[in-house]
Formats: sequence, C-alpha cells, structure tokens
Amino acid sequence: MRGVTGWFAMVAGLLWVGRAQGETVPPAAAAVVASSAAGAAAPVAGAAGATSAGAGARVFHQPPSAVPEGQAVRIDAAISDAWQEPSIEVRYRALGGVEYEAAPFERSTAGGYRASIPALALATGGVEYYIVGTDRSGGEHAHFASAEAPHRVLATASASDARADLERRLVGGRLSLFRLRTTVLNFGRTRASKRPDYLYRVEADYTYRFLRALYSIRMGYGVVRSQGPVREGGTDSVPLFKLDASREAGVDYGFAELRFRVNPQLDLDARAILGASDTEVVLGGGGRVRLGRELGAHVAAGIEVIPTLGYNATLRLQWDTVPHVLMAATLMTTSWPRTDRGDGTGIMLETLVPLGDHWRAGVEVGYAGRQDARGSVAASGSIAFEY
Repeated sequence: MRGVTGWFAMVAGLLWVGRAQGETVPPAAAAVVASSAAGAAAPVAGAAGATSAGAGARVFHQPPSAVPEGQAVRIDAAISDAWQEPSIEVRYRALGGVEYEAAPFERSTAGGYRASIPALALATGGVEYYIVGTDRSGGEHAHFASAEAPHRVLATASASDARADLERRLVGGRLSLFRLRTTVLNFGRTRASKRPDYLYRVEADYTYRFLRALYSIRMGYGVVRSQGPVREGGTDSVPLFKLDASREAGVDYGFAELRFRVNPQLDLDARAILGASDTEVVLGGGGRVRLGRELGAHVAAGIEVIPTLGYNATLRLQWDTVPHVLMAATLMTTSWPRTDRGDGTGIMLETLVPLGDHWRAGVEVGYAGRQDARGSVAASGSIAFEY
C-alpha cells in the first residue's frame, strides 16, 4: 500500500512542479527525475546517523540547467511525507567555490515547496547544488545529487547583456571619447561684392557609451562665426549686393545628444542646442539616422537647425575598403550663415585613421559654393581620444 501511495505522490508531485515552472512534465522527464531521486536514496557517505531515504520524505523536482544572469535560482518541489524530515534544504556553492551554503525549502503560496539560491551566488558564472534532508534523529538523507557530485546550473547572459558584450568588443572596451573638430566653409565671392562669404565652426565634446538601447550620450560646446554679403536690390536671379558691406553672425552654444541603437545596423540621434548670439538666446536642435555599421560601411542623413544661422543638412556615405581606415563622402546643403545669397551646397571627402590604440584623426577636404559664385575650398579636421 505504501508503494502505491508513494507512486501517486510522485506523479502528483511531478505534475505540480511542471505547473509551477510553467510547463508540463513529459513522461520521459518524470522517469528521469524519479530515477534520480530513487538513485539518490542511498545514505550520504560519511553522514552521521544516516538512514535509508526510503524511510523518510521523498522530493520531486525538475532541476534547472540554466538561468538568466542576475536572477535567483528558484527551485520548486513536491515533497511527500515531509513530516519525517523536519529540515529539507538545498545546499549550494558558486562555481569554483569550496564551502556550501544552505537554502531551506519553505511552503509556497502556490502549493508545494520552494527554495531560492540568491543571484549573488551565480556571480562566477553559475552555481552547484544538491538536496538533502535531516530526520528527527539528525540523520541526513540525500534526495538529489550530492556534495561530491552536485548538479550544475549555468548563468546565461540576457539578450541585452549579450548585445552589450558584442558592442563592447566592437569598440575595444573603450566607453569614453573626447573629440575636437574644426570646420571651415568658404562659399566664394560674388562678382558684385568684395566681401567674403564664409563660416568656421569649432566643437569640443565628450561621449559616453552605455552600449544599450540608449547607446550613448554626447555633451559639448561649440562656436560658429560667419560673414556674408548684404543685398541691396536686384532680382532673385540677378541680385545686387553692397560693395563693401557684410553681415556677421555668430553663436556660442552648448549641446546634448542622445543616440538610440535600434539594432547594430540602425542608429537614431537627437540633439538639443542652447546658445546665445550677440542679441538673443538661441534654441536649436537636430536629428540623424544611420543605416549600417558605425565603424564600417554605412549611409547617414541628418539635419541641424540654429535659428540665427539657418539650417544645415547632410547625406554621408562611409566605407571601409582599406583595413583600419575609414573613408567618407558627404553631400551638404546649407543656409549657414543666413545671408541674402541663398542656400549653399558642398561636397566633402574625409579620411579617418587610427593613431595607436586610443587616438583617431580625421581630415576632410572639399568644395562649397552658392549659385551666384564659383565657390571655394572647404576643409575640416578632427582629433579624438578614446579610453
């Protein structure tokens, strides 16, 4: 009769454990766990007062093989004749550890019993455990695995952690970046004006990479200075400009930029700008979309607006056919600086080369002009330090 009762208790216990863990225990799995429990019925070697587990409680559970990193290991079990062993516990140690710690089974609100191994125990990559009970006389009974041959549970990285690890390898573990960049655009002179039409821009910024969905944050300071001719009449197709007059514009600003990495091939950037000109406070902003690898071949489109200056839109194509060297071509249309000559266009060719493990330098040259003049040389240079 005891054997029949034990069989029904075992089947009921396995079905409860499967339900508690969100899955049904197939017959084959039930046989494996049952046989494991039966095989562990022998007394623990060297345990004082150990008695046959057949005379004590019976423990049925599904041993996990892996859990997400940073989570506790939850062990749900069904225990029959638990009154015969007042103490039934999970003894565990971190992978590579020597001493075991104990986590007792307690009644679960869902029914059955539950023991928890804290997440800290998996800090070395996993945990090992076995289940043992102690009867009223102090004898120990092994119910699953043993101190000499414990069951191993590995900690697996979550999808976001695995992606962050990949991103960290791609940037060589360097999470911080300081950069200084200078750009000079000369749009040439009109036939009617002797005054130049140019702007220069200097930006210094710091970037920190989180390597998550919010990939990075960039903060910096910039200065823009420009000069352009002043129109005094004519038509849109044939404008007339004052001979020796010019309009100057400039902005000093700070900015913050967030980069969102939708996936390794797609970035979305959003920038907020707060600055001041000689006469007013300036609020601006911008955005950028990149398709392709940041440090490889990609195409990116962006726009930036500063009311005092106008807008600046770019389309950039980057490639990496030369090992360790990035090259790019950028098409530009801009109203910077806001003048009476209309929008300007330009094309820039850039080369980015590494200087050792932490430094990278960039040189960009090209052409910029407006519709009523031939235009002139445009140039840019940058230096970046990563660590």
